[in-house]
Amino acid sequence: MASYLFFLRYVPQKNCEETFLHKNTIQYRLNQIHKKSGYNPREFQDAVRLYLALKM
Repeated sequence: MASYLFFLRYVPQKNCEETFLHKNTIQYRLNQIHKKSGYNPREFQDAVRLYLALKM
């Protein structure tokens, strides 16, 4: 998740290479996070909330 949040926003190709996932798979998973949690991981404030929730 943390790598999704950082690299998707700044270096999408690098994220795909590091996670060995296709970019559409990452987009789908981020959409599912948004749909299920109500927080959009593509928005900075929501991404921080999600990240902190995972660290707790």
